[in-house]
Amino acid sequence: MASLNINSKLYEKIYKELEDYGRASYNHCPGIRLYPHYKDYLSGKIMDLGCGTGETVEFLRNQRFEAFGLDWINPRNSFCKKANITRKSKLGRYSVVTCFDVIEHMTNAQVKALLLNMSSCETQIFTIDNDTSVITLKDGESIELHINRKPFTVWRGIILDYFNIVDEILIRDSKMLYICKKKGSSEEYNEFMAEFLRKKGYSVEKIIKSKLKEVSRGYWFYPVTDFVYDKAYAEKYEGYAETPMGKSILDARLDIIKPYNSLLDIGIGCGTIIDNKEGAKGFDVNPATIEKLKLENRWCDPYSEDLSQFDVISFFDSFEHIEKPEILLNKVTTQTLVIAIPIFSDYNGVISSKHYRPDEHFHYFTLEAFLEYMHKLGFECLDISDIEIELGRESIYTFTFYRGLL
Repeated sequence: MASLNINSKLYEKIYKELEDYGRASYNHCPGIRLYPHYKDYLSGKIMDLGCGTGETVEFLRNQRFEAFGLDWINPRNSFCKKANITRKSKLGRYSVVTCFDVIEHMTNAQVKALLLNMSSCETQIFTIDNDTSVITLKDGESIELHINRKPFTVWRGIILDYFNIVDEILIRDSKMLYICKKKGSSEEYNEFMAEFLRKKGYSVEKIIKSKLKEVSRGYWFYPVTDFVYDKAYAEKYEGYAETPMGKSILDARLDIIKPYNSLLDIGIGCGTIIDNKEGAKGFDVNPATIEKLKLENRWCDPYSEDLSQFDVISFFDSFEHIEKPEILLNKVTTQTLVIAIPIFSDYNGVISSKHYRPDEHFHYFTLEAFLEYMHKLGFECLDISDIEIELGRESIYTFTFYRGLL
């Protein structure tokens, strides 16, 4: 089986011989299929790189956008042109550049040249597919078209060299849709995020007045004013939990709490931890989740109840959602704490991260700042695990703490 670089003759042959390849009529045109996920980010003139048959360009023009396309193959309509999209071109005249199911077909050098081209536009929208894509031509030759597959954590590092990431949308375990913004100052990026959140229905006035503030070195606080937790929120995380990555993360978390008999999970999300830990109880602020916990007699309010009944208290992806976690931590006496939380390198690492969520997250820490924060509250760190990063998550570390000396 051959593995080839971008080759215009090869792709002309593929489009000619494979009737369904990249065609919207077979639901194989990602630019059209994924439109609901990225439509809110479109504005001004749009350039679609690697436009293929040009069906995405035609679709966007039918949506009243001024869209054009470039590809190595001969154009299929008057709005697309044949060009080498890895060569430096004048894309700065376009507000948005899109690139669907192209990057995985390219060598590392070609990817870097492509991303550099795209960086001159204000907004970048593109997909990366880490799955295999083997096609068979009429002469019987099988070809692997996806010659460049890397873990999404690696792709993320490459992307951040060129753009700020606004959103990452997992289409399936092997495919990610990226929404990015041209690199600029931190203030420009915050203003962009404010406008983005306004389009989502959040209060711009609150967002602009409530800037991300540095409380101490390496610790930033954002005064969240919105309440996003409802049935749909819980159902979204139920979906994540059913993916192979979600199941692997659950197994890793259960291994960490396995030595302990009684557990209180604070911020249970969709409840997978307590569903798989006998006798465990939980707490959450989501009304739909509270109702479920009470019906199943697994509810515990840590603000009013005695916490000494538990051997371990966990905060899996919840600590950063709590405005004043010190109120809860001050009630912990001899219990072990397990906290899974995003850790950042610096301020720019915060605002360019998928975990920068002004609608949900109050707290943002560097590693040193988080350990210092916990130390001041009387907790010593027993262990730091990067197992969730190994499983594909970005920057999530799991800490085990104990109050005072053993």
